[in-house]
Amino acid sequence: MGFGNRRTRRAIVFIVTGLAVFAGWGPQTVQLTAAAAASKGGSAKPGKGGSSTTTSTTSTSTSTTSTSTTSTSTTSTTSTSTTSTSTTSTTTTLPALNPYAGHVGLSSKLVWSDEATEQSQLSTIAAGGVTWIREDFLWAALEPQAGTWNWTDTDNLMTAAASTGVHVLAILGYSAPWASSDPTGGGSQYYPPRNDSDYASFAGAVVARYGPGGTFWAEHLSLQPDPVTAVELWNEAYGYWDWLPNPDPAAYDRLVRAAVSSIRAVVPSEKILASGTLNDVHSDGTSVGWISTLLADDPGLGSVIDAWAIHPYPDPNNLGPYDTSEDVQWEYGRVATIRQAELNAGVSLPLWITEVGWSTAPGASSAVDETTQAQYTHDAIYRARNDWAGYVPMIFIYDWERSTGTTGDVEGNYGLMRSDGSLKPAWSSIVGLIKNGT
Repeated sequence: MGFGNRRTRRAIVFIVTGLAVFAGWGPQTVQLTAAAAASKGGSAKPGKGGSSTTTSTTSTSTSTTSTSTTSTSTTSTTSTSTTSTSTTSTTTTLPALNPYAGHVGLSSKLVWSDEATEQSQLSTIAAGGVTWIREDFLWAALEPQAGTWNWTDTDNLMTAAASTGVHVLAILGYSAPWASSDPTGGGSQYYPPRNDSDYASFAGAVVARYGPGGTFWAEHLSLQPDPVTAVELWNEAYGYWDWLPNPDPAAYDRLVRAAVSSIRAVVPSEKILASGTLNDVHSDGTSVGWISTLLADDPGLGSVIDAWAIHPYPDPNNLGPYDTSEDVQWEYGRVATIRQAELNAGVSLPLWITEVGWSTAPGASSAVDETTQAQYTHDAIYRARNDWAGYVPMIFIYDWERSTGTTGDVEGNYGLMRSDGSLKPAWSSIVGLIKNGT
């Protein structure tokens, strides 16, 4: 989630390039009319239960005298003779595969915690069956001056993660102040770097340290290596809050290609995620198709990255994963529309939902209560790993941290923990799906 006021970014005049893409049209800006939202369809919500398969096999032996023969079948035995016949049948129910274990993660901010807190919190996360976290590997913190590296915070995080068996998806963001193109000279990290090569060097350095065979593992032989095998290039590059002054698909494409070359030179197998969404959002409220523009301008981009990182928060944020009352570009269900947008461009990459969640801020109209947060969290994971399982391999819930409990503080109350550190019911929803499939 960007540090800007993301929940207020929705334009007063809606732009629906994504719907044009869905229909197979080229990237363009289209004015939304009141009729546009009237034709949305939906599907019935599936139940929470899993399915099982029953298999029955019969083995038969025949002779001219009374004979008893036992079949090697696991499910049925039949004995046949000319004088007597007896049949016994048993049924074995095969366990259904759990679609959630290993496919659910948490967006977290543990990298800024002390070592003891990281170890404790990751132990709780691992005990719940969650095997992934998504963390900021901020360029500004890791390389505060050109060529000067400070790995302390990320070293501590990777030590705790490896000790608890939790994998890390690293967000390689944003600019370092010394590299920022901020025209004011203030070094804002949300302006892209002046030189893409500087960002590429940073990305390569992170993977060289924490990726498979990285120097961190060579320096910490007592740890069972659990390397960073997936990275996300920037966060929400399609939004003006994280890419100043406004999103620029061509500039982001250049940044991605530079980073990919640097990373592949170090670890060719690294999974590289690029920011993906249906439409971008500009500071003046206008919007243009994001994935459609990226792929129209650079048709080969889909062959150099491994997946899209998408954040399908509903807007307003108090709507649930099955709600269809808004235009599709603001619904959680736009995941399927994003998929169609890339397919229309001849690309078929997995969609990693690397953020989605619901705030429980008291007194905020866009927030929900804790019970609703739990249900929406359950439904979001269920839908991702059932309706879209063929192309959504991972979903990360936002987020693992303490809520502030402050009235009206929407951003500060997405956390799965209350301000006193106790866990909200949404955590039980996550654990129940992973461990029991319900």
